[in-house]
Amino acid sequence: MILPDASVDLSVQLGALASGERKFAYFPGRDRSDIPFGFAFVEVAGAEQGVAERGVAVFRDRADIQDYLGEVSSEGLTAANARWLGYLSGGKPLGCVCVMASVLRDGGVVHDEIVPAGAAARRAEIVLRARFPRDSVVLQPVEQALRDRVSRYSRRDLERFPEAVELAASFTVD
Repeated sequence: MILPDASVDLSVQLGALASGERKFAYFPGRDRSDIPFGFAFVEVAGAEQGVAERGVAVFRDRADIQDYLGEVSSEGLTAANARWLGYLSGGKPLGCVCVMASVLRDGGVVHDEIVPAGAAARRAEIVLRARFPRDSVVLQPVEQALRDRVSRYSRRDLERFPEAVELAASFTVD
């Protein structure tokens, strides 16, 4: 299961889309009811590495939707999202010790991604600080970042995603 973003994270990311700072956002576990009027979006689903995923992709430019869907069809949901989101690692690194690099803004996360720990994480921090100069960049264990995501859940999020709350509670952080 992929933990849905908190509503505050969704709001911060949509604000970055509306301002032109970002051209794309993806919200796993969310659907069209979460996207305010005026945004171009498409609901998508995929299954990779034995994990089914569904979510909503949101675009600054409606014309990008067909290009994105073409990439999802040819490369898969994870690879397409990694490219469109500008992930430094190209997606979810497998078989490594990883950390979550999160960019914090206005009480939410405007960008986060899993990166290999060590030198790669330090490079990611530098790149993200340059890409988001007015925001804070935090590197932390993935499990802690996901627990923090759930801690930002609104009352509605808590009611809507009880399995995410349960899953996050099971994480151990070293």
